[in-house]
Amino acid sequence: MYVYIIISALFLLSLICLFYIIPIQFVRRFRNPNNILTTYLCLSIFICSIYHIIYFLLFVYAEHIFREQSRCRFIEYMRVMTICQIDASFLATSIYRYTSLIYYWKPFFKRKQWLFICIISQAVLAILLSLPIWLIRDSVSCL
Repeated sequence: MYVYIIISALFLLSLICLFYIIPIQFVRRFRNPNNILTTYLCLSIFICSIYHIIYFLLFVYAEHIFREQSRCRFIEYMRVMTICQIDASFLATSIYRYTSLIYYWKPFFKRKQWLFICIISQAVLAILLSLPIWLIRDSVSCL
């Protein structure tokens, strides 16, 4: 029963994130670097909530998927990676805002190149931080 409450909450969270992303992407005056980072954060939350909705639905209706070790490692890796993406998006947003405030006189930190460096580095960081789950996980099932 609690799984359906979690799925409903995750679905509501994903809708809220989607409704927040749409105006930022389609209204041109909202496309400043801080809003682009906020969009990326909302996109990370949206992807994580959609993944967990699928995870819980599979847990309820197709439990046999979680019993194989090869699938289990992939499922656990994706779960940890989507959660790390959210944390890393907060980190990228903080680093971008910090450098734009501290080094406001340097033109490199005002460019979109620096923004995309922050976004790409956080994505790589989240992928690398979740790799130990893939390498260390030895259990037979995810249950």
